[in-house]
Amino acid sequence: PGLIERSASQSYDPSTDDPIFGTPDLLVSEIDNLDLRLEYYFGDSNSVSLAMFNKEISNPVERAIPDASGSAADGITFRNQESAELDGIEFDFNTLVFDRDDHSIFVNGNITYIDSAVTLGAKSLQLEGAGSDGRQLQGQSEYLANLQIGYDHYPSDQKVTLLVNHFDDRIFRTARGAALGPVVEVGRTIVDINYEKTFSDQWTIKLKLKNLTDEPVSYTQNANTIETYEVGTSIGLSLDYRL
Repeated sequence: PGLIERSASQSYDPSTDDPIFGTPDLLVSEIDNLDLRLEYYFGDSNSVSLAMFNKEISNPVERAIPDASGSAADGITFRNQESAELDGIEFDFNTLVFDRDDHSIFVNGNITYIDSAVTLGAKSLQLEGAGSDGRQLQGQSEYLANLQIGYDHYPSDQKVTLLVNHFDDRIFRTARGAALGPVVEVGRTIVDINYEKTFSDQWTIKLKLKNLTDEPVSYTQNANTIETYEVGTSIGLSLDYRL
């Protein structure tokens, strides 16, 4: 747990405007990891790996519903659960597909499948209902994927990188009663582009284009859309000087 999760003061979620109530007596989670990884390297900059992993979490912290009535019941709080277990498999690759004196192109990426299950504490069982025990861990997607495609032009000291990130549906917060079901954040794909050019080994200009596809942020409950909005595309420009 961090400052927001443990703070006794009320704050607000900047995305949804929901009130957030901290829980000062949250316990720190403990995680036991078991990983088995097979790696293969070819060439100077190429590799692939396949990993299987298991994570057992004691006292996992989840975004949850407050034990309250009225308007406070629609807010967000944080609660320790008894335990959680994650089993997953991940494929990862790094490859330099084109490398010449003046140019190079690299492609990196990974895709992960994660099966998660949480054992609820007594308060969550009371609020969510016994049917919720063994559900997915709040905030954990079943599928995750990342892709990077980069181009370097050495004579002009220029770099361009395309970044693609995808996450599957994940529980945004739990809800009162098993029949109602949790609020789910619908999975989406985010695309960014970074550009960088260096001048005289000291000056560097950087351009960042974020969320190019502007895929809507959407929340559902029992397969019904309850909220959707667009974050928008952002452009950032910076100039750095190295002493």
